[in-house]
Amino acid sequence: MWLIIFILSFSLSAQASVDSLKTVLVTAEGREKVDILNSLSDATYGLSALNYKGDADQGIAYAVEASALAEKLSYTRGLATALVNEGYLLHLTGKTEEGFEKLDTSLSLYDNKKDRLTGLAYLYISRCHNRLGRKEKSFETMKESFRLLRGIDEYEDATYVANNIGWKYWKISQFDSALVYYDDALELAGITGDMGDKSKITNNIGVIYYQTGYYEKALEYFFMSLKLFEAQGKKSGIALTTISIGKAYNDLGKTDEALIYLQDGLAIGREIKHNYSIAYALNNLGAVYEVTGDFDAAREYYQNSLASYREQGDAMGISQTLNDLGNLYTLMGDYSTANELLLEALEKSTEIGNMENQAAAYYHLGNNYRKTHDNDQALASYLKSLELSGKIGKRDLMMNTYFQLSELYNEQGRSAKARETLKHHFALKDSIRDEQVLLKSNLLKLSYESEKKELENRVLRQENAQHQRIIYRNNIIILMFGAFLLTTVLLVVMLFFMYRDKNIALAKIQTFSRELEVKNTALRQEIEERRKAESKVKILSGFIPICASCKKIRDDEGYWTQIEQYIRDHSEADFSHGICPDCMAKLYPEMADKERAKRTRNHGWH
Repeated sequence: MWLIIFILSFSLSAQASVDSLKTVLVTAEGREKVDILNSLSDATYGLSALNYKGDADQGIAYAVEASALAEKLSYTRGLATALVNEGYLLHLTGKTEEGFEKLDTSLSLYDNKKDRLTGLAYLYISRCHNRLGRKEKSFETMKESFRLLRGIDEYEDATYVANNIGWKYWKISQFDSALVYYDDALELAGITGDMGDKSKITNNIGVIYYQTGYYEKALEYFFMSLKLFEAQGKKSGIALTTISIGKAYNDLGKTDEALIYLQDGLAIGREIKHNYSIAYALNNLGAVYEVTGDFDAAREYYQNSLASYREQGDAMGISQTLNDLGNLYTLMGDYSTANELLLEALEKSTEIGNMENQAAAYYHLGNNYRKTHDNDQALASYLKSLELSGKIGKRDLMMNTYFQLSELYNEQGRSAKARETLKHHFALKDSIRDEQVLLKSNLLKLSYESEKKELENRVLRQENAQHQRIIYRNNIIILMFGAFLLTTVLLVVMLFFMYRDKNIALAKIQTFSRELEVKNTALRQEIEERRKAESKVKILSGFIPICASCKKIRDDEGYWTQIEQYIRDHSEADFSHGICPDCMAKLYPEMADKERAKRTRNHGWH
């Protein structure tokens, strides 16, 4: 089973956005209110949250309100957006015809044909066509959506649409066309850098190469996908891709490698409790052991896989594994158990309308009935298998069924019928072989072109990296030159201020020196004057011997001289003579009396 669906959940962020919009809506008016209503309507599904299960009825109500208000305001874009939202939501709720009309009206209403809104309208119209059974129209409008979105560089949306177109071609076994769109999707995912998209797309490309028998090429893409999932830490993707690698190794006949990868995938699935991975791994492990002839081990793995699918309620997985287990019991010779399992597989696949599993069940029943020689039941089963496989174009099953029919007719002695069915077998075999050769040729061509494009892209990336390095180097040089220039300017400014400060300091020093010189000159003059004065001064010092009676002084030579003479000889002092009052009274009494009387009068004494 190769249809692997990777679900992205945006419910928490979507709900937070809805709550915020509802708050703003209360006070909004005019065009702003239309835009908010459209955003609320879009939030219930939105291209960025296609798996978010919002309230579609409430979304329609928002769109209807937005439509009415936009029409009243003559707001064309708002009206077109509301019709797109309403149309797609009507489609989701089963009213596809009504939804298609709304979407078609939005296209005729909105003049801008190169706009994301128009691209989404085409996408949703494509889904309506598909629901209404108009497959070719669905393809045309989806391709138009892709061309438009890619043309206006809406790479994320364009990646999503290209992946969907690839998936549609894959479902109808047009693998070369599927590969073209997957290749486009992978290129766009490289532009957006979305590793989630890249991991899924590379896995899908691997599946195409697997189904066309290019197992080595399939492994190359599976390993690329595995590496991307590992980089994201997405263990569910790691588990499923690891199992796919094991399945491819099994078909290459490398059962040892197959067992290693399938066991690893099973271990990862059990670690994260991913039930689908567990059941899928168990089923493929059963297939490996069936190929190696270890039927007991194969049965155990098939039974465990069946139990896991039953626990999940996965009807597709149940019917597939019942077919595998029933065929194993036929090989083991337990035809009764095989018959029970295959009839249950037929019943389950009929319930879900899966004609591929129905056709496989009838084919295995035919083989089982032949083993029990119930040729009538075998014939009826083979013919029913041919009918169903013919309706869905499952030609490899038809080819095998024709061969078994030919063998049955031979056993019944119906040689003409045997030859006729054998011709159909070989005709289909040749047709399938020719188509496989052509398909492989186309795939090789596409692979070559893809590798050539990848090589060109790698060269462009290298050139771009080289240019980026040159730009980086030039930027570094410019920055270094700028830094050098800035440093030089700062150094010049610093030197200028240092020079200015030096000159100011030098001027101050010179002024101070001049002032100091003046002061020194004055000081030297003062010192000189003092020296000259001191040279003229004779200082008496020490003990001087003097007569106690006549007051004569003895000199150094021992002569006694008058005190006046001694002082005059030993200093710069000189004497003038007078007479004191006491000596006057003593020597000249009369003159002393007169002088005393004169002083008394002058001072007023009585």
